[in-house]
Amino acid sequence: MVVSKNTSCSKKQVTQTGQASAFIPVNFLVKFQVALEISFLCLWLSMLPIGNVWGQEKERTLSVSSYQEPNRNYCGSERTARARQRIGSQAVSDLVKALRNRDTKLRADAAHLLGSIDKKVASQVIPNLITASKNDPDAEVRVCAVSALISIAGNDLNKSTPDVKAVIPVVIAALKDSDTEVRLAALIAFRSMSFTYSSDDNFNVKLTNELKAAIPVLMETLKDDNEQVRSNATSALSNMAKDTTSLFPVIIQALKDKNDLVRISAASILGRVGIWERKSEEVVKAVPVLITALKEDKNAKVRSNAAYALKFIGEKAATAVPALIEALKNDLDFQVRSSAASALESMGEKAATAVPVLIEALKKLELKYNAEEALGRIAESWQDNATKLSNQEVDLAISYLETALNIAENPKSEYANLPGFAEGKKRLRRSLNFLKKEKDSRLFSKTRLR
Repeated sequence: MVVSKNTSCSKKQVTQTGQASAFIPVNFLVKFQVALEISFLCLWLSMLPIGNVWGQEKERTLSVSSYQEPNRNYCGSERTARARQRIGSQAVSDLVKALRNRDTKLRADAAHLLGSIDKKVASQVIPNLITASKNDPDAEVRVCAVSALISIAGNDLNKSTPDVKAVIPVVIAALKDSDTEVRLAALIAFRSMSFTYSSDDNFNVKLTNELKAAIPVLMETLKDDNEQVRSNATSALSNMAKDTTSLFPVIIQALKDKNDLVRISAASILGRVGIWERKSEEVVKAVPVLITALKEDKNAKVRSNAAYALKFIGEKAATAVPALIEALKNDLDFQVRSSAASALESMGEKAATAVPVLIEALKKLELKYNAEEALGRIAESWQDNATKLSNQEVDLAISYLETALNIAENPKSEYANLPGFAEGKKRLRRSLNFLKKEKDSRLFSKTRLR
């Protein structure tokens, strides 16, 4: 690990090599003792082998601001993760002292390393890291301090442990930091957050009061000038959307954002909220903006996510059927077409007008499965409501299902026997046989009346 201008905890760039060396510049004799101890500690940590990293000559560069995936160790060398159980109490004391050193890079390194200490002594350093995260004049140090606190708190921020209770307010405060990298570091905590679910109520996790306090701040962060901050804030909110429908106005607004990643995340969140709040009338408010996104957004991923969001909202999004049919027929992106077919399945009998287009989709391998599922769902709705259908409607339904089955069961098709399609065909066959019996029953009754 080479610590230079871009240190192991630099907010600008982290450079890792397989070399076992470390150098921390110290210009004043008064710093010598603390710096020497930190240098030896960093040297020792850098020599810990991790998988195939040891001995590699190829450099790997990691930028905080461009890193999109949750990673608790982006503020420094990955090797320190293996040292969590090996830093002794004396080293912790030295690292805490280093947080007050005049050398900025030394403070940043110390903050980062404190995030890797044994959990048994973590509570002892939390107050020092909190102070650094709030008051250090250097943003790089604040980034590392926030990241260290997140590492100490762990993934499940919905626990009421003393460490989590102490850390969450600090991370929330960091969302308002003047430096973009500090705000992004704080957002990592909420983006990579996990929950401890109960076995009987997976979709109704109740947030602790500490975590609930983050929601309005995250919502405000959606207005941030930085596109990456807005995108990460949108993703972060998706982890807590199950607790409130007050997210609808801001998420709907985010779906109109000029940044693609923000809109992609917003459409995805509306789908998740559609699952959690399907019984609520609030969810209907999202349908018009999702239809607009499906029809007009230039980004295919946004359109695809919008279609999936409509799927999860279900029959309450039935006004989207014409837009979904159009997407299935004409969208240039196959994933959008596939998502549209999947969404039509969730509409049940309200998607009956889509049957001719779904039958055509059966002829295309990339659409076959979702089209078959959608047709099966519509067929079952015809079966369930057979007694309410007119004779003409029964005849039309039978005709549609026979055509669909001829395509689905065509032995000459190159994908006729692919696994995964058998159940869809059975659904179509069951409904077709039922409707034929219904037709025969009506003819028999009519004959008897004569």
